[in-house]
Amino acid sequence: MKVLLYLLFIVLSVNPSFGQINKGVAPGVIGSVYRDIKELDQFKGYKLKEGALIEPIETHYALNEIVKGTHTIILFDKVLAMPNSNKVQYEILDTVTVGEVGSGKIVMMTSCRINKANDCEIIGLVKNTGKEKYTLLLKAWRANRKTNKIEKIPVKGISCVDLNFDPED
Repeated sequence: MKVLLYLLFIVLSVNPSFGQINKGVAPGVIGSVYRDIKELDQFKGYKLKEGALIEPIETHYALNEIVKGTHTIILFDKVLAMPNSNKVQYEILDTVTVGEVGSGKIVMMTSCRINKANDCEIIGLVKNTGKEKYTLLLKAWRANRKTNKIEKIPVKGISCVDLNFDPED
């Protein structure tokens, strides 16, 4: 038993992410580079629903919401310039599986506030109230550019604005 614990300690010392599930996403996706999500076998059947650059855009970070039916995953990406081209590619830094997002919920990216201060790193899963401003958050995460990780955060004090809101819809 001591030998087994010692070996586990060695493995965890060398690779601290050993044994961690990447929030429900297929292994090996972190570090993948893509231009179109359809290029990645791990996301077969998924489609890009929405993408947003995290401001300031000069930092070259993006959030992409991909869906398969109502199953939703958020990708936290580094935007990469392609040599000799004005096109870009994305390197996946982290992911979070939001899960089933039905008609009563909306994912909000880069348009949230915390304690009345804009914070473009926040991702919110909100209850769809059909209004421009959402204050009833079900879950929230931060796309942390310092750690390159998506971190779950408390929803207290967070609100989000639907930048595409149209009262006529």
